[in-house]
Amino acid sequence: MARLVLFFGMVFCFLWMAAGQEVSAAATKKTVRLGFSLEDNFMMEKDGHFFGFSYDYARLVAEYANWEYIYIYGDKEKLLEKFLRGEIDVMPDISYTEARAKQMLFPRLPMNTEEYYIFLPDDRPFDGRLQTLDALTIGVNSSMRINEVLRDWSTKEGLSLQLKPYASDAARLRAFLNGETDATAAMGMHVNQESDSRVVARFGVTASYMAVSKSRPDLLKDLDEAQWAIYSYSPHFIAKLADRYFQNSEVWQTVMPEERRWLAEHPTLRVGYLRNLPPFTFEDPKTGQLQGVFVDQLQSILRYFKLDNQLEYVGYDSYESMIDDLQTGVIDIAIPVDDDFSLSELHGILQTTSVMNLQLYLVMHRGDSFTPQTRFGVQKYESGKKIYENDTYPQNPHIVCGSLAEQVKALKKRRVDAVLMDYPSYQAWLGTSGEYQAWPLPPNMERMAMSFGLSPANRPLLRLLNHGITVNGEDSVRVSIFENTEKAREASKTWADVLRQYALPLSLTSLVIALLFALLIWRNRTMYHRVAAQLELRVSRQKKALVRQNARLESLLKDAEEQRKKADAAAVRAEAANRAKSSFLSSMSHDIRTPMNAILGFAHLAMEHPEDAEKVKTYLDRISVSSTYLLELINEILDMSRIESGKYEIRCLRGSLKHWLKKIRDVISLDAHEHKRNLVFETEITHDGVVCDWMHLGRVVQNCLSNAIKYTTEGGHIRLTIKETPSEKVGVSRYTFQIADDGIGMSPAFLAKVFEPFSRERTTTVSRIQGTGLGMSIAKSIVDAMGGTITAESEQGKGTIFSICLDLETVEEAGEEAPSSGEMEPQASEENAAPAAPPDLSGKHILYAEDNELNREILSAMLEETRVTLYMAENGREAVDCFTQHAEIDLILMDVQMPIMDGFEAARAIRALPMERAKQVPILAITANAFEEDRQHALASGMNDFLAKPMDMPLLLQKLGTYLLGSS
Repeated sequence: MARLVLFFGMVFCFLWMAAGQEVSAAATKKTVRLGFSLEDNFMMEKDGHFFGFSYDYARLVAEYANWEYIYIYGDKEKLLEKFLRGEIDVMPDISYTEARAKQMLFPRLPMNTEEYYIFLPDDRPFDGRLQTLDALTIGVNSSMRINEVLRDWSTKEGLSLQLKPYASDAARLRAFLNGETDATAAMGMHVNQESDSRVVARFGVTASYMAVSKSRPDLLKDLDEAQWAIYSYSPHFIAKLADRYFQNSEVWQTVMPEERRWLAEHPTLRVGYLRNLPPFTFEDPKTGQLQGVFVDQLQSILRYFKLDNQLEYVGYDSYESMIDDLQTGVIDIAIPVDDDFSLSELHGILQTTSVMNLQLYLVMHRGDSFTPQTRFGVQKYESGKKIYENDTYPQNPHIVCGSLAEQVKALKKRRVDAVLMDYPSYQAWLGTSGEYQAWPLPPNMERMAMSFGLSPANRPLLRLLNHGITVNGEDSVRVSIFENTEKAREASKTWADVLRQYALPLSLTSLVIALLFALLIWRNRTMYHRVAAQLELRVSRQKKALVRQNARLESLLKDAEEQRKKADAAAVRAEAANRAKSSFLSSMSHDIRTPMNAILGFAHLAMEHPEDAEKVKTYLDRISVSSTYLLELINEILDMSRIESGKYEIRCLRGSLKHWLKKIRDVISLDAHEHKRNLVFETEITHDGVVCDWMHLGRVVQNCLSNAIKYTTEGGHIRLTIKETPSEKVGVSRYTFQIADDGIGMSPAFLAKVFEPFSRERTTTVSRIQGTGLGMSIAKSIVDAMGGTITAESEQGKGTIFSICLDLETVEEAGEEAPSSGEMEPQASEENAAPAAPPDLSGKHILYAEDNELNREILSAMLEETRVTLYMAENGREAVDCFTQHAEIDLILMDVQMPIMDGFEAARAIRALPMERAKQVPILAITANAFEEDRQHALASGMNDFLAKPMDMPLLLQKLGTYLLGSS
C-alpha cells in the first residue's frame, strides 16, 4: 500500500512540474490580435492553408518577437475601423501618412515598398501622352492611400480624373473587367496578367508598414527588434517573398509605350554572334543552322513579350570586330559579351544583367601536373579569363591565342599545357575525349559571366531584355546549356571520335576472337595449362594495378574533401564580408545623403530667391556648414579605411605632458566658452616627460572632449584628469586620461556599441546633434594601435566618463613635441571669425594648372580681389610650356591628378629646366589626396608646399602672402 501511495505521489509531482513548465513557457509569449484581410498575393487561404506576402512576413515577425496571433478576419476598411478602436493590435500593409501617425504607432522599418500604376484595357488606344488619360473614370480601393497619392499626382500633371472608389481590390478589379470604369489604379501586383490590361503610367511609390495600435505600445519595441533581426540575419527574405508572390504581376509582363514605339520603328533587329563558341553560339557544320544558349534565350524573350520583330543574324570570327560593329550601330545586339560593366563602359556599349554565371575549370592533358613552368593559352581579347590568368598565375608563361578555338587547338597540339574554360565549353570542345582532365577552381575565385550587349542607340531594349532574363530564370538557362552542349558535341564528332568512343568494345571483341582462335588451334592439355597460367598471371597484374589505382583514387577523394572544406570556409568568410559591407554602405549612404540633402535643398532655395540677399547669405552659410560636415564624414571614412588597411602609422616622440595639455586647453577652451560649458583640467603625475605619439593622443582626447561639449547642456561641467600610476616595467608608468561630463549620458543598449562604426544614440538624432558616428570607432582603433585601452561608463541624465589607459616610457628631460598642422592649434569659431582682407597682389603672376574647368573658374573668382594676374593650364605639359614662355610667373599652383602629365611629373620637369628661376619658383601642390604620404610625395617631387581640396580660402591667401609678399 505504501509503495502504491509513493508511486501516485511521484506521478502527481511529475505532472505538476510539467504543467508548471508549460505555464512558464506560455507566459513568455504575448497574444497579439492580427488584422487578416484576404487579398491576392498578400493574405490568401486555400483548404485551410494560409499563405501570401503579408502572412509569411507576419509569421516570421511572430517567431522573432515570440508572439502568438489571434486572427481577426474581414475586409480591410472594416478592419481599420476596429484597429483604430483598439480591437486589433497589429495591422500589416499600412501606408504611412501624417494623419495615421497620430492614430497608430509605426515601426522604424517598412515591410514592403508599394508602386502605384494606372492600367488601361489592351483594346483602348493610348499614344503615350498623359493628356490621353484626362477625364477618364478610374477605379480605386477606398481603404488605401492610393487615392491621396493619385489625386496629388493628377493635380501636378494637370489632369482631371474621376476617381470611383470600391470597398476592396476584388470589387475594383471586377468593375474594371466588366467595363464599369475606363481604367483602374492599383499597386503593380494587384492586376493579374489574365486581366488583358497594360500599364500606361506610374504615379507613386510608398512604403507599407506593420502598424501597432496605440493601446499596445509594448508591441512596438518587439516589432522593431524583430524587423531588425529580419533585415540583419535574413537580408534576402523580403526579396524572396516578392519573387514568390509578385513575379507574375502585370507590371513585369508589360511593354511600356515608348518601348512599343521604338520596336515598331525597328521591325528587324540585327544580332551579331560569334560563329564558333559552343554551346553559347555556334553554327551546325552539317546544316549551317545557328544554335546556342543565347539564341534560345533571345527567342524566348521575344515570344514571352509577344513581339513579332524579325531577327537578322550576323556572324563574326572575332570578339573585337563584333564589339566594333556594336559600337558603331552596325548591329543592334551582340551575343554573348563579357559581363563586366567596366569593360562595357570602356567599349562604349550597353550590357544587360548576367544571363549566366559559370565556374571556371583548369583543363590539362590527363596525367600532366601543374607547375610554375606550365604554359597558359590565353585569348587576346579583354575577357575575364585573361585577366584572371594574368593576375592569378603571373609566374607562368602566357601564349596568346586568337580565340577559344585556337586555344583548344593549341592544347591538342601541345603548344600550350593548360587553358581556363567554363564547364559547358569544356564538354562541347573536349568532353568526348578521355585525353583531358578538368579541375574546378574554388567558387570564391573568378567566374565566367556573360550577358547580351546592346548598341548605345538601342537603350529602349535594355529593360525588355533584363525583364526577359529574369522571367526565363536560371532553370531555363541550365536546360538550354545541357541541350546545346549535346548538340555541339554531336555536331563536332569526327571518325576518330567515333572510333575512340567504341575502342573498348572493339578491343574486347578482338580479344575474345583471338582467345577462341587460340583454343581451336591449341587443343592439347599442355597448351591449355600454359594459356591458363598466362591468363592467371595477367589477372594478378590487373589486380595489383587496380589496388594501386584504388589507393590513388582514395587519395584524390581525400584531397577533394579538403578542398571542399576550404571552399566552405571561404564561402562563410565571404558571406560575413558581404554582410559587413552591406551594413557599412547602408550607414554611409544615410550619413552622406543627410548633408547632401541640405546642400541641394538650400541651393534650390537660394536659386528661388536670388533677389533676397539676406536669405541667399543664410542659405549659403547653411550650405557651408553641411559641406564641412560632409568633408568631415569623408575624412573619417578615409581614416577608417587607412586604419583597417594597416597604413595608420604610430610615431612616438619625447615630449612634455604639461606642454601638450596646454595646447589641448588652448584648442578646446574656445569651443567650451562658445557653448557656455565649464571646463576643468587636473593632473596627478610624477613624471612630466614621456615618449608618446602626441598627435594621435591629442586627436583621441580632443574627440572625447568635443563629444562631452556636444552632449552637455548649457552651464554643464567637463573635467579632464590625468593620473600616473606605477607599472610593472622599469622606466614605464601607466597614465590614465579621464574625460567626465554631467551631460545627457547614454542608454545601456547604445553604450554596448559606442565604439562600433556609425553608432549614434537615438537621443542625439532627436536633439539634432550632428555627427558621423565614426569618431569613437577611430579613437578606439588609434588607442589599440598605441597598445592601450579605452572604456566608457555612462548613465542617462547623469553623464559619461571615457577612460584611456596607456603605458608610456618616462624620460627625465621632456622635449618640445611638434603636433601636425591642424591637429593641436586653436581655431576661432566660424561665427566669430572676421574675414581677413585679401592681400594686394598687384603685379604678381600666378600659373594655375588644373584640368577641371569649374575649379579654374572658382579659383579665378576667389583671387579676383587680390588683383593678381592668372595664367591657366589644363594639364602638366601645358603648365611646363606656359612656365617656359612666361618669365614673369612668380608662383605655380599645381593640381596633382591631370591628364597627359600629372602634377608630380610637371614639377620635376620644371625643376629640371636649364634656367635659374625654375629652381627657385614656389610650387604649391593642390590635391584631394590629403594624407601625410601624399604631402611627402609632393615635397619629394620638388614642390614647396601642400594645399588640400576643397580649397580653404583663408589658408590659400595666407600661403600666397607668405610666398609672394614674405608675410605670415
